[in-house]
Amino acid sequence: MKIVAVLALLGPGLARYIPLEHHGMSVTIDSGFVVDDAGQNVRWIGTYTSGLQRYIDDTFPPITDSDSAQVTFFNTTELRVLTIKGDSTSASEHDYLVDVTLNLPSLFVLKLEGSMGVAPNATINTDVTPPMVALDNVYMSVVLGGNYDSTANATYEAIRIANGSHCQIRGVTAKSSGTNVIEVHNGNRHEISHSNLDGGDAAFRCIWLLATNRGMVSFNYATRCVGHVIDFDAYTSNSAAWSNVAEHNGVTGKGEGIFVEETAKDNFIFNNTVSKNGGNGIAVYSNVVGPVSGNIIASNTVENNNGVGLSSGGYGHDPTKHAGDNIFVGNKGSGNKEGEVDFQIMHGATINDFWTGNSGKYMYEEDPHSSANVSVLELPS
Repeated sequence: MKIVAVLALLGPGLARYIPLEHHGMSVTIDSGFVVDDAGQNVRWIGTYTSGLQRYIDDTFPPITDSDSAQVTFFNTTELRVLTIKGDSTSASEHDYLVDVTLNLPSLFVLKLEGSMGVAPNATINTDVTPPMVALDNVYMSVVLGGNYDSTANATYEAIRIANGSHCQIRGVTAKSSGTNVIEVHNGNRHEISHSNLDGGDAAFRCIWLLATNRGMVSFNYATRCVGHVIDFDAYTSNSAAWSNVAEHNGVTGKGEGIFVEETAKDNFIFNNTVSKNGGNGIAVYSNVVGPVSGNIIASNTVENNNGVGLSSGGYGHDPTKHAGDNIFVGNKGSGNKEGEVDFQIMHGATINDFWTGNSGKYMYEEDPHSSANVSVLELPS
């Protein structure tokens, strides 16, 4: 008999039944052994991701798009959970080693209670920057908790989400010396939250969103990335970054704490604290393509950065490369060192930006001759 799950209600008294093989299944691997409900070792999997991958492929069959077409609510009834535990007591050792990228299936939770590092014999394959763990072309899957450290191999980033939808990275500690610590490339409704990210003064970005729709970045602490801490890159839209802390980044003096760039539009940057960084705090900027438009930058704190606190503009005063129709409201700036400027409102071409209710010192690269370029409304205190 095939087990089915009630996944969504289509109307009063009418339920939609969709078969999901092994739905709600929960498995624990402890120090390389599959353990049963009594905590007894029943099968050796090993502590390399190649062995974990074979086990995942054999135990958790793929979920097709048709299986989840009507899904609106998920809990442990539908999600498959793999808990991986370790027993390493040394900070220099890892419980599990990545010799190949660990690819997760849909409707899957990887819960790591321990640490994972990159093996000396790690396979690169064809990925330019392979991740330790990948959520590629999947939906409703989660990486939950654990310590992911790819600093032993600068080619690797810690975790990647690519394409798919509704995936989460939550509560992880991740370190990388590669291009990114965490990458979200394409797809929609992906989330990175409640995580501690460390670039080791080597990784360029802590969190990179590229061509992503409705991405969510919240309650993360990010430090020691040499470039951008949170980068809303080209074609990222309708996304939000809120209540993150980005500090002690950009030791080379380059990069931004939070960067909204290259056609990124309709994003919301709210209540972040960006401080003590080598470059600028928050920047809305078009360097190669534009516009960067319709973004709301609200209630952020930008302080003690080596560059300016918050800026908007486009390269070379080129009208095709501009920041436009962005709103900057309620931000607080202080102690930013470049020219002692908190808000640089025309860092190149701007069209119809609006600044209001901000607390800090403004600078104009040139006088805004028209409200069609930029408007500033500040009421007396």
